[in-house]
Amino acid sequence: MEQLIAKQDFQQFLQTENKTLAPFSSFLMQFLKLNKMNEVYSAAFDKNHDDFIENILKSLNISIQISAKDLEKIPLTGSFITISNHPFGGID
Repeated sequence: MEQLIAKQDFQQFLQTENKTLAPFSSFLMQFLKLNKMNEVYSAAFDKNHDDFIENILKSLNISIQISAKDLEKIPLTGSFITISNHPFGGID
């Protein structure tokens, strides 16, 4: 299983940054939803770029809404800036 954050890496981080929390690494991974994030990532890991993104968004129940008028404003090439409206900003 591919993981973004392995339990042993998280334990090592806690041991370095906060030894008091290190014994609670399993609980913290569950509480912070790092296990769920690892599951979602693992399920999409071997997909191509577009399928990877679609799989992640679907797994997290995230939908994208954009009007045809606004879609026309996005350049076909080059950079652009996007503004997103979601409560925690993690998906950026």
